[in-house]
Amino acid sequence: MISLLIVEGNTDEAFFKGLLKRLNSDSLNVTVENTQGKDAIPNTIRAHLRFGVSEMAVAQDIDDGSPSQVLQSVQAAAYSAFDIDPPGGPPTDSIVQVETRTLHVLAVGLYQDPLLNDLGVTKHALEDYLLKLALEDPALQTNVRDLRILLDSILPSVRDHDGGFDSSKDIFQLVKPLVQLGFSDTGVVQKMIEDADENILRSVLAPLLIDLESALVP
Repeated sequence: MISLLIVEGNTDEAFFKGLLKRLNSDSLNVTVENTQGKDAIPNTIRAHLRFGVSEMAVAQDIDDGSPSQVLQSVQAAAYSAFDIDPPGGPPTDSIVQVETRTLHVLAVGLYQDPLLNDLGVTKHALEDYLLKLALEDPALQTNVRDLRILLDSILPSVRDHDGGFDSSKDIFQLVKPLVQLGFSDTGVVQKMIEDADENILRSVLAPLLIDLESALVP
């Protein structure tokens, strides 16, 4: 069972803290450590492994790669902590094991999700879940009507002006003032996790929850 969850930013920290609380997992005393940037994750992994942490989880955005590339990145960082070469190819599941240490890897984002594909999202991050939640949960749409129709009407003109606009992070910034659940990213995230219908929350987050709850099981 993990006692440490490494995340890459403020939004991620708010999301996972809220999610652990919503899942009644806060009593497990999991520390969520914010590295303040994806580039800092490898050094953070190495530091904790060298310090002797035996089991932890690492949440890292898929971005414009794939879940297997996230696994490979974490695996490379973990093995480099002991100055040994990782085996060829990514791990076959979401767990990296090296020198009696265990890392649960959470590839963050809804890779190749049909709804997000339709919206033109090709760069995946934590905001994938927030965007899909906002679109699928009526409880989060009390301040906006026809959110999908609005996005479909806004995105073409935004892309004509700004180019690709293919990241869920970017699209979430359009959604945030529409749903009117707060002003800061962290505040909106906390409110969405608190207010979301639990069945819809679990459905949208299903791939992530499988790996997270596996890491939380004693």
